[in-house]
Amino acid sequence: NAPSLTPDLSPDSIENVPIWLRTYVADTLRYIEYERRALPVALLCNQMERVEKEKAKANADKKDKRDKSNLEKEPRVPVSQPESGKAKAIEGSKPKSSYFFFLANNRDRIAAKVEEENGPELTGLQFSQAVNKEASREWGSLDDKEKQIWKTKSVDDWKANGGREKAKLEEERLRSAAAADQKAKETV
Repeated sequence: NAPSLTPDLSPDSIENVPIWLRTYVADTLRYIEYERRALPVALLCNQMERVEKEKAKANADKKDKRDKSNLEKEPRVPVSQPESGKAKAIEGSKPKSSYFFFLANNRDRIAAKVEEENGPELTGLQFSQAVNKEASREWGSLDDKEKQIWKTKSVDDWKANGGREKAKLEEERLRSAAAADQKAKETV
Protein backbone atom coordinates (compact mmCIF):
# COMPACT_ATOMS: atom_id res chain seq x y z
CA ASN A 1 0.00 0.00 0.00
CA ALA A 2 2.21 2.74 -1.24
CA PRO A 3 0.84 6.26 -1.14
CA SER A 4 -0.40 7.67 -4.37
CA LEU A 5 1.80 10.24 -6.12
CA THR A 6 -1.17 12.04 -7.65
CA PRO A 7 -3.03 14.48 -5.43
CA ASP A 8 -6.54 13.67 -4.32
CA LEU A 9 -8.72 15.49 -6.82
CA SER A 10 -11.96 15.60 -4.94
CA PRO A 11 -14.61 18.07 -6.12
CA ASP A 12 -13.90 20.33 -3.08
CA SER A 13 -10.17 20.58 -3.75
CA ILE A 14 -8.63 24.02 -4.27
CA GLU A 15 -6.78 22.59 -7.25
CA ASN A 16 -10.06 22.49 -9.15
CA VAL A 17 -10.56 26.32 -8.82
CA PRO A 18 -9.05 28.44 -11.62
CA ILE A 19 -6.23 30.80 -10.61
CA TRP A 20 -8.14 33.94 -11.71
CA LEU A 21 -11.00 33.01 -9.39
CA ARG A 22 -8.64 32.34 -6.49
CA THR A 23 -7.02 35.76 -7.02
CA TYR A 24 -10.41 37.48 -7.21
CA VAL A 25 -11.60 35.80 -4.02
CA ALA A 26 -8.37 36.64 -2.18
CA ASP A 27 -8.63 40.31 -3.23
CA THR A 28 -12.28 40.45 -2.20
CA LEU A 29 -11.50 38.92 1.20
CA ARG A 30 -8.66 41.42 1.72
CA TYR A 31 -11.04 44.28 0.89
CA ILE A 32 -13.68 42.92 3.28
CA GLU A 33 -11.09 42.67 6.05
CA TYR A 34 -9.96 46.24 5.36
CA GLU A 35 -13.54 47.51 5.53
CA ARG A 36 -14.18 45.52 8.71
CA ARG A 37 -11.25 47.26 10.38
CA ALA A 38 -12.07 50.68 8.98
CA LEU A 39 -15.76 50.61 9.89
CA PRO A 40 -15.39 51.31 13.65
CA VAL A 41 -13.09 54.26 12.90
CA ALA A 42 -15.58 55.67 10.40
CA LEU A 43 -18.43 55.21 12.87
CA LEU A 44 -16.47 56.98 15.59
CA CYS A 45 -15.66 59.88 13.26
CA ASN A 46 -19.30 60.19 12.27
CA GLN A 47 -20.36 60.08 15.92
CA MET A 48 -17.82 62.76 16.85
CA GLU A 49 -18.99 65.00 14.00
CA ARG A 50 -22.61 64.52 15.03
CA VAL A 51 -21.81 65.38 18.67
CA GLU A 52 -19.90 68.51 17.61
CA LYS A 53 -22.81 69.64 15.43
CA GLU A 54 -25.25 69.07 18.30
CA LYS A 55 -23.04 71.07 20.68
CA ALA A 56 -22.73 73.90 18.16
CA LYS A 57 -26.50 73.92 17.68
CA ALA A 58 -27.11 73.89 21.45
CA ASN A 59 -24.68 76.78 21.92
CA ALA A 60 -26.37 78.72 19.12
CA ASP A 61 -29.77 78.07 20.72
CA LYS A 62 -28.48 79.24 24.11
CA LYS A 63 -27.03 82.36 22.51
CA ASP A 64 -30.33 83.07 20.74
CA LYS A 65 -32.23 82.63 24.01
CA ARG A 66 -29.79 84.93 25.81
CA ASP A 67 -30.09 87.52 23.06
CA LYS A 68 -33.88 87.36 23.19
CA SER A 69 -33.95 87.59 26.98
CA ASN A 70 -31.51 90.51 26.87
CA LEU A 71 -33.76 92.31 24.41
CA GLU A 72 -36.76 91.80 26.66
CA LYS A 73 -34.98 93.10 29.76
CA GLU A 74 -33.97 96.69 30.22
CA PRO A 75 -30.27 97.23 29.79
CA ARG A 76 -28.38 97.19 33.07
CA VAL A 77 -26.48 100.29 33.99
CA PRO A 78 -23.72 100.09 36.59
CA VAL A 79 -24.65 102.01 39.72
CA SER A 80 -21.30 103.71 40.00
CA GLN A 81 -21.24 104.95 36.42
CA PRO A 82 -23.89 106.87 34.48
CA GLU A 83 -25.13 105.60 31.09
CA SER A 84 -23.18 108.00 28.93
CA GLY A 85 -20.07 107.47 31.03
CA LYS A 86 -19.36 104.19 29.29
CA ALA A 87 -15.88 105.35 28.44
CA LYS A 88 -13.19 103.71 30.47
CA ALA A 89 -12.10 105.32 33.68
CA ILE A 90 -8.95 107.38 33.51
CA GLU A 91 -6.05 105.06 34.21
CA GLY A 92 -4.28 105.89 37.45
CA SER A 93 -7.23 107.74 38.96
CA LYS A 94 -7.07 105.29 41.87
CA PRO A 95 -3.96 103.84 43.49
CA LYS A 96 -3.08 100.20 42.80
CA SER A 97 -4.14 97.77 45.47
CA SER A 98 -1.33 96.96 47.87
CA TYR A 99 -1.12 93.38 46.54
CA PHE A 100 -0.77 94.48 42.91
CA PHE A 101 1.83 97.06 43.91
CA PHE A 102 3.70 94.31 45.81
CA LEU A 103 3.43 92.03 42.75
CA ALA A 104 4.64 94.71 40.32
CA ASN A 105 7.68 95.46 42.47
CA ASN A 106 8.60 91.82 43.17
CA ARG A 107 7.61 90.05 39.93
CA ASP A 108 11.17 89.80 38.58
CA ARG A 109 12.54 88.34 41.82
CA ILE A 110 9.64 85.87 42.11
CA ALA A 111 9.92 84.90 38.42
CA ALA A 112 13.64 84.17 38.90
CA LYS A 113 12.81 82.05 41.95
CA VAL A 114 10.14 80.07 40.06
CA GLU A 115 12.46 79.57 37.08
CA GLU A 116 15.22 78.36 39.40
CA GLU A 117 12.87 75.85 41.07
CA ASN A 118 11.20 74.52 37.92
CA GLY A 119 13.79 75.09 35.22
CA PRO A 120 12.73 75.66 31.63
CA GLU A 121 9.86 73.15 31.81
CA LEU A 122 7.27 75.88 32.54
CA THR A 123 6.49 78.22 29.67
CA GLY A 124 3.90 80.82 28.81
CA LEU A 125 0.69 80.59 30.78
CA GLN A 126 1.98 77.87 33.12
CA PHE A 127 4.97 80.03 34.05
CA SER A 128 2.79 83.09 34.63
CA GLN A 129 0.42 81.06 36.79
CA ALA A 130 3.31 79.68 38.82
CA VAL A 131 4.69 83.21 39.38
CA ASN A 132 1.27 84.48 40.47
CA LYS A 133 0.82 81.49 42.78
CA GLU A 134 4.19 82.07 44.42
CA ALA A 135 3.52 85.82 44.76
CA SER A 136 0.17 85.10 46.37
CA ARG A 137 1.84 82.65 48.75
CA GLU A 138 4.42 85.28 49.72
CA TRP A 139 1.73 87.95 50.13
CA GLY A 140 -0.27 85.64 52.37
CA SER A 141 2.75 85.05 54.58
CA LEU A 142 3.17 88.79 55.26
CA ASP A 143 1.71 90.12 58.50
CA ASP A 144 -0.68 93.09 58.62
CA LYS A 145 2.09 95.57 59.46
CA GLU A 146 4.09 94.61 56.35
CA LYS A 147 0.94 94.74 54.20
CA GLN A 148 0.23 98.25 55.52
CA ILE A 149 3.75 99.27 54.50
CA TRP A 150 3.01 98.11 50.94
CA LYS A 151 -0.29 100.01 50.98
CA THR A 152 1.52 103.18 52.03
CA LYS A 153 4.11 102.67 49.30
CA SER A 154 1.32 102.20 46.75
CA VAL A 155 -0.43 105.44 47.76
CA ASP A 156 2.88 107.35 47.80
CA ASP A 157 3.71 106.06 44.30
CA TRP A 158 0.23 107.04 43.11
CA LYS A 159 0.65 110.57 44.46
CA ALA A 160 4.14 110.87 42.95
CA ASN A 161 2.81 109.89 39.51
CA GLY A 162 0.04 112.51 39.43
CA GLY A 163 -2.70 110.39 40.97
CA ARG A 164 -4.56 113.26 42.59
CA GLU A 165 -4.78 115.16 39.29
CA LYS A 166 -6.02 112.02 37.54
CA ALA A 167 -8.59 111.46 40.28
CA LYS A 168 -9.89 115.02 39.78
CA LEU A 169 -10.12 114.41 36.03
CA GLU A 170 -12.04 111.19 36.66
CA GLU A 171 -14.48 112.98 38.99
CA GLU A 172 -15.01 115.66 36.35
CA ARG A 173 -15.58 113.00 33.68
CA LEU A 174 -18.20 111.28 35.85
CA ARG A 175 -19.92 114.61 36.67
CA SER A 176 -20.14 115.60 33.00
CA ALA A 177 -21.43 112.13 32.08
CA ALA A 178 -24.08 112.35 34.79
CA ALA A 179 -25.11 115.81 33.57
CA ALA A 180 -25.36 114.51 29.98
CA ASP A 181 -27.52 111.61 31.20
CA GLN A 182 -29.78 113.96 33.12
CA LYS A 183 -30.13 116.20 30.08
CA ALA A 184 -30.95 113.19 27.87
CA LYS A 185 -33.65 112.04 30.33
CA GLU A 186 -35.20 115.53 30.41
CA THR A 187 -35.47 115.68 26.62
CA VAL A 188 -37.23 112.29 26.47
